[in-house]
Amino acid sequence: MFGGITTLIAAYIASKLFNDWKVQHNKTVEKEIAWDVVLKFDEADLDLSEFHEDLRSYLIKNASLEDLSDEEFENLDSDLQNILASLKGANFKVASFLEALRKYSIVANKTYHGDYKKVIMELHSLLRSLKDLKATYPSSIDHINNQIGKVLPYILLIEQEIIDNILRDLKAHK
Repeated sequence: MFGGITTLIAAYIASKLFNDWKVQHNKTVEKEIAWDVVLKFDEADLDLSEFHEDLRSYLIKNASLEDLSDEEFENLDSDLQNILASLKGANFKVASFLEALRKYSIVANKTYHGDYKKVIMELHSLLRSLKDLKATYPSSIDHINNQIGKVLPYILLIEQEIIDNILRDLKAHK
């Protein structure tokens, strides 16, 4: 009889240890995927910041057309196109962020992907249209600035409503 009781106790302890391990494993996987979401957003945000800085530098440099050399003047449009083309990387990273968010939403049983997919796809579309714009200097600058002005609210919304909440979730997992 004593042997049967100890066997039952040992089986109970083993199942308890296994369940504790499984819960800890799932939380670890969730944390890793959550960090991937945060990092993918940070990469896209960094690319967008670099684009914005390149455009700002371009506009400052070309503010006075009469001060440009002939070569600089001839390259105005192609330089602007190259800056806009740099959005390809940011746009790809926004798509990667959306996919990482989808995975996190599944693993963590969260609704971020469903709740914000439309917003992220609108940002993706806006960046694609900017990247593909056949811009000329100076006639396209107002349109470009207007479109860039539309990007910032998307970034702030994603930061405040997704990234900040994921970071709070991560903090709670400690």
